[in-house]
Formats: sequence, structure tokens, C-alpha cells
Amino acid sequence: MGCNEKPDQLAAACLDFGQLPYSKGFQTGVISPILNALRPDDFLLINNKSRRVVNYFSGTSSSHNLRYYPDSNKLARSLIDEVAEYMSNFDVPDIRDDDLFDMFTHWLVAVKKYPPATHYWKIAPGENAWNWKACKDGDFIAIGWDKLGDVHRFNKSEFEARRDELVAEHDDWYKSGVDQVWRFAHIKEGDKIVANRGTSEVLGIGTVSGQYYFVPDTRHGHRLHVDWEDLTPRKVNESGWRRTIVELDREKFEKIFNTTDDVEKKIWWVNQGLTLNMEEEGGYLWAPAQSKSGRQIYHWDTMLEVQKDDIILHYADGGLRYVSCVLAPAEKAEDPHTVSDSDWSQEGYSIRVDYQELKPPIPLAEFSQIVSKLDISQGPLNKNGGVNQGYLFRFTPGALNIIQKCSPETVWPEFEIIRRSNWIRTYAVESVGNK
Repeated sequence: MGCNEKPDQLAAACLDFGQLPYSKGFQTGVISPILNALRPDDFLLINNKSRRVVNYFSGTSSSHNLRYYPDSNKLARSLIDEVAEYMSNFDVPDIRDDDLFDMFTHWLVAVKKYPPATHYWKIAPGENAWNWKACKDGDFIAIGWDKLGDVHRFNKSEFEARRDELVAEHDDWYKSGVDQVWRFAHIKEGDKIVANRGTSEVLGIGTVSGQYYFVPDTRHGHRLHVDWEDLTPRKVNESGWRRTIVELDREKFEKIFNTTDDVEKKIWWVNQGLTLNMEEEGGYLWAPAQSKSGRQIYHWDTMLEVQKDDIILHYADGGLRYVSCVLAPAEKAEDPHTVSDSDWSQEGYSIRVDYQELKPPIPLAEFSQIVSKLDISQGPLNKNGGVNQGYLFRFTPGALNIIQKCSPETVWPEFEIIRRSNWIRTYAVESVGNK
């Protein structure tokens, strides 16, 4: 692979190699040891154990497919840099940080059986989501059938006996419904939760952060601690979501996570180059209504779709430099720039926004390869991770979440749409110290 001579070409080399007819079966676990032996400072050893650990702590879902190796390699390097000082505090052999990390991931997965495989659950916070505000504010998810009491006091046969007693006493209780409580009580820390309202709306997405507990004398007392990391409302059409709990596969979860249609706030990406300073000083965006020949351009037409409180990421000079909140929808305005001989009309649309500088700015290379795989329709990145030529492009909550996780040192303003989850979880540091 050409990346041996040019390590910065790893992503392209993996894509090219993966398309060759004889590369079938050459997954990350096979190729990364070879690359690591050739250039250990550039290429990390990524196997199933290290991949699971990296996915867990970075909130990603990379598979063993070779095309994901560049992302896993980059994220693992960031993770190692974060925990290296902690690992060196203990009585460990004098070996490379990446080799020590490989030993740690083997111990964590094979010996401690951690992290567990992630499962994905759709859970309704009450009929028509009546309990959602309490769940959101209290960082939990809850379900009913409270007369069962604390499920942890039962083994499976005892639970079924108590279930049968209560079903006999309540005409509107059914075994299949009550069995959901047993399933709920055994959801694991680290699993993902999708909170829904009926079959048409997702209210929030979070990660289970603690074990099941029961609150007596409280409606919907069966509970799980949840870190609600994404409170973006999403419209869905899921006729099978009539039960309180539905287990989702990863593909379904990722599709929901990246849904942007009909959400209250939308996310946009603007390319600004030479116009950034002027537009930032004036607190606006501007795009022509059409070209000089009268042709409509989709990345200008998007100006008319932007609504108040939408979020805009501002790209210039190889990185994201500002994020802004939209103050008002587009209004007709003449070109405010001092650009002569332009290829567009002087009539256009202006949007007032509140610019907030990202400190430090986020280089494109930090996230482009990962985000490009989301294949956002009319999005800013091409399949190779490069920036498409144009002005205002569509973006998604999932893509913004990835950018935030790839740049944990960057400070985001309060109006940003997704609450950031921790890059390094406390468990990792504590586990190293308690081995």
C-alpha cells in the first residue's frame, strides 16, 4: 500500500486496496499489524479488542472493514495521547504507549469483560411521552407496571410467578407487556436509548450511565440512569413502535441518529474563504439569488430554507472557525461585498447570525474522513473527505456530534444543538489504577 511511503495517504490507500478483487478478507485485524510493523509511529495495531475500546470511549461505531481503519487509527491515537500520562503513573514496563494501550485493551475486554457489546433500545417515556420532561431533566428513562416492585429482588422464575399473579388481577395487563420490565431491568450500562413519542417522533438519544433502580410510590418507578446526549427532535415513521420497548439494530439506530428531516432546528455548513472577515464583522451571511445567466444554484437556494435558531458551522482556510445561531430568516439584500466581475447577480439574500469563534479552530483533517462516510445529501464533503465547492450546505446532528467528539479541546457556545458527551470516561482511568 502506498501509505508506507506517504502515511498521510492512508485513507485513500485503504479505499483503493479494498476495491481490489484479491483484497477480500483483508480486514483491519490483518492489515494493521503489517502497517504497524512498517511504521509504528504512524499506524497503530487495531484488532477486535482495541476497536471495541476505541468505539466505546469515542462514541463511534467503526467496524473491522478496512475502510474504517484510518478513522480507528486516528481516534486510537487521540485516546492514547489522552491517557498516556495516567498509564505512566503505574508500575508498568518501559514500553511504547501504543503497545501498553494494546495490552490494556486486551485486559479490559478479555479479562474484565468490558466494555460490553452495545445494544440499542427504543423506549417510550409513557403514553404520548407524558413523562419525557421528567426523564430529560432528571437524566433517566422510566417505564410502568409499578406494582411489580423492585425487579432486582427476583430471579427469573420468581419474576414470572409475580407477573402471573398481577396479570390475573389486572384485565389490561398481559404477560408480553409485563415481560418488558424484566428486559428493561437488564439493559446494560453503555447501551443506547432512543426516547420516542408514538410512532412518529424521536425526542432524545442517550447512553445508559447506571444500573436499573426502582423508585417506590412513584408513577413509572422502574428507571435507568441515562446521559441524554442529543435532544434534537426527529420525525420518523415507525409503525412497529407501539410497544414500550423495542430493540433496534445498529443500522436502524444510525439511520435515526442521522435523521434531519423536519427537526425543530437544522444544521448548516457554510464555506466562506475571502468573505469570512467581512461577513463575521457584519454578523450576516449573503448569497446571490441566481447566476448572471439566471440559473438557480442549490447551495445558494438553501438560504431560503434557513430558519431562526438554526445552527451554522463556518468553514474557511482548512478548518471550522466559527459556529453561529441564526437570528432571523433570509431577507432580500444586494451584494455587500466589494468583489468585481463576479459570476452572480447583485440581488440576493442575507441572513443575520450570531457568530461565536471556535477556540481552537477545528482542522478539516480531524473529522473529514469519518463525516464523509455519512454520505449527507447535498452535504459539504465529497466521498474522499474533501470540501465541495459552493456556499451553504446541509449538515446533520450526527455529523456535528462526530466533530465535537473529534475535537474535545474546542469550546462550544451554549446554543450549540447537541450536548457533548465525555471523550474519556472516568472508568478508563479508574480501571487502569485498580488493576
